[in-house]
Amino acid sequence: MPSLTIRDVSVHPLPVWFYCSRYHIACQNRTFIQGILGLRQDTVFLLHLDNHLDGIIWFWSVVLAGYTPALSPPLVNNPDQHRKHLAHLKKLIHSPVVLTTSKYISSFTDLNIYVLPSSPIEPSAEHVTAPGPGLDSPASPAVLMLTSGSTGNAKAVSLSHSQILSAIAEKVLCHQTTPHDVHVHATDLVSWPLAFLDIIAQHHVSFSFAPNFFLASLAKELRSRTRNGENPLILDLSSLRCITSGGESLVVQTALSLLEYLTAYGCPRSVLVPGFGMTETCARSIHNNKFPDYDVDNGLSFAALGTCHQGIEMRVVQVDETGRSTTAPVGEPGQLHLRGPLVFSEYYNDSFNTRKAFVDDGWFVTGDLAVMDEKGMLRLAGREVKYNISELQSALDMANIPGAVPSYSVGFGHRPEGHGTEVVSVVYLPLYDPDNGKARAETNDAIATVMLLQCSARPHKIIPLGKDELEKTSLGKLSASKLRLMFESGRFDAQGEENKTLLAAYYAHAASSTRSDETTPAERAIEQALSEVLNIPIADTTPNSSMLHMGVNSMQLIRFKKRVQDLLSVDDIPMVTILTNTTVRSLASALQPYCEILVYLNLAKHFSSTRPIYALRARGFDSPTQPFFETIKECISTYVQSILAIQPRGPYNILGYSFGSMFAFEIAKALQSQQGQRISFLGVLNLPPHIKQRIRQLNMVTAILTLSLFLGLIEDDDPATFFPAPPPGTTTSSNPAKVVEEMDPASILDEILLNRAPKGRMDELALTRDKIMRWAEVSNALHAMAVDYEPTGMVEHVDVFVCRPLRQVARNKNEWFAEQVSKWVYFSRTLPRFWDAEGEHFSMLAEENVESFAEILNKALQGRGA
Repeated sequence: MPSLTIRDVSVHPLPVWFYCSRYHIACQNRTFIQGILGLRQDTVFLLHLDNHLDGIIWFWSVVLAGYTPALSPPLVNNPDQHRKHLAHLKKLIHSPVVLTTSKYISSFTDLNIYVLPSSPIEPSAEHVTAPGPGLDSPASPAVLMLTSGSTGNAKAVSLSHSQILSAIAEKVLCHQTTPHDVHVHATDLVSWPLAFLDIIAQHHVSFSFAPNFFLASLAKELRSRTRNGENPLILDLSSLRCITSGGESLVVQTALSLLEYLTAYGCPRSVLVPGFGMTETCARSIHNNKFPDYDVDNGLSFAALGTCHQGIEMRVVQVDETGRSTTAPVGEPGQLHLRGPLVFSEYYNDSFNTRKAFVDDGWFVTGDLAVMDEKGMLRLAGREVKYNISELQSALDMANIPGAVPSYSVGFGHRPEGHGTEVVSVVYLPLYDPDNGKARAETNDAIATVMLLQCSARPHKIIPLGKDELEKTSLGKLSASKLRLMFESGRFDAQGEENKTLLAAYYAHAASSTRSDETTPAERAIEQALSEVLNIPIADTTPNSSMLHMGVNSMQLIRFKKRVQDLLSVDDIPMVTILTNTTVRSLASALQPYCEILVYLNLAKHFSSTRPIYALRARGFDSPTQPFFETIKECISTYVQSILAIQPRGPYNILGYSFGSMFAFEIAKALQSQQGQRISFLGVLNLPPHIKQRIRQLNMVTAILTLSLFLGLIEDDDPATFFPAPPPGTTTSSNPAKVVEEMDPASILDEILLNRAPKGRMDELALTRDKIMRWAEVSNALHAMAVDYEPTGMVEHVDVFVCRPLRQVARNKNEWFAEQVSKWVYFSRTLPRFWDAEGEHFSMLAEENVESFAEILNKALQGRGA
């Protein structure tokens, strides 16, 4: 494969075999893409992947199929802003097709989602390798890059093939990269900064990128080792020529501190290269190749950004009151404008923002204030902090925090003295009594959680203030900039120290109130993870310990997440789950497997129709004081309102398993008759419409046996075979039903846990005896509502999946269908569709059967047009 030459600069490819093998896979993948129904000529494919190699392959798969890829950035943690972001994307890029993995299915509600195949696609008989339409012209769009998504108003930058190729050529020229260079992605290492250096040394890395906050963290780790007297690292970093830095201003003092270590390991003094770039400029387009000598000689606190690549030019202008622009004098601030072949030409499907972005003669307005010095070096001046004040304010206002007066909370970004990177702090007006330590702590943690969700950073400080210090303007607003200046001047230091002391006293009392012998296996695992990540004794953690109070930062959160996943053998814990459950106990509870939804996990993992899946939980699981549903009507009303809150309009696809099928039937009727909504699919898994006879046979003992069977604690839930001889404390009886009546629920659960359950199974599921008993109580309460249940009314249609029945209800599948399940014909306006499923009642969705069931379910959904 020949090298690509642009402006006499050769861009050398990786070894030919690498490109050929990936190209072959991409050509096969185009078969999958072109097989998707309903594609338009202008369809955009939104790629949301967390594996870089997959991202490269599927990017080219889309291009070769003749369509435009859009690269999806990490999604925000705030659920409200997440929904707004997706709604905006749907409108902005005309309902894109989302290509992702099963891990992210639930993240893209109301969009057309396709899960990427987990195994290589078989090549078609006639394998076409001709480029798609997108490659016909160098000026045609190559990719859409999303610039923002934190507030739901992202813009999509359209970059052409020629712009991207030119940008690559200029970067090669600037950094003098060669075909032998190795590139490491720094974002994979944020949780273990020292591993960054280890990989560089091990693989002889020559070029990388790292933002200021990561460099500051790396310098801190190295200083900590020195102070603690740890053995020095044995590293050879002589291969490393360049670490570019951007995203926020590089602090000169931070960089100098790090350079002391890097140069000792063999790096050149010029290894750190600050710069500036935007998505709109094909990323980095301005570099400071004279750092740090230039910056030290000129006494700069923040590194200069440097000069432009070829193919781009910059200017700093001042705009007067009439809108007339003039070149800013040397050393004076003004607006930074960029122009040239590397600068984008439009925001996709957004003529309004495109017009705003450009001024006379095609100059792009970056939105940054800058200074040009006498040597033509660019510096930023008055640049907005990375934590946008309006976004922070919006997040605080929308949170409706109970302990804070509405509209009297302000968040702002700032850089405290001695800090290597920017932080965020919050001031607020409290509603609680000053002596109420619990309310103070809950409000503090709620504010910290909002900020973590908004900007993935724990607040530097959270300070309650009096109303006289939170004076509003004549327009009824608080001035964030004024409060920031007051904060930085030390005006609120006394209030901050007082709040810190009161919080510490409350947290110490709360932590000591929990005895260590009350902890569950999951709680102990989370405590262990906190102990390791924060480097504190495990004795200092309790179930009431708050991660926010203990000072966990964003990078430690990533390490903590990975460690908890390892200790609990969990594939992936959504970061939002951790951020919204900030105590050990609340997180353990949030990660607890729930019996009524756990049954669907295997199906969700294998489901191939690429749609979000929501599970409805019965009330009563969260705490012993939470009331159970008392009537079916109350339960259905609650479920319907929950469904409407997530998806206000149909059509809906509803699936119920076993006893849940009754609820699915009633929910479908309510959505149809009460809400006027369309049900495109209603699925019933192995339940007849008439159930009260079976329900009247159930009690707490059968509930415990059923749960134990489902959780793998026993192999048979039939009381007659479980206790072939009368258990202790019961009278002799040959009637299994009589035996069941005389069993004590607590005794049978103890028998299961002590003598029947596989060793280690309870720890594996992070279960306790009390939690299983609670599950059984919830299940028993649900059954109690249905002892007199008689199905009434009709749905438009229903699909019924039939497998082998329980021995207690029928002798075989034929009898089960003929005498009970077939009765669904009386409750559907059209003839029900019956599907034969593998397995028994409790195993039809088990691992050994779920794949075949998913295939049947897909056919059923397609048959209904769902």
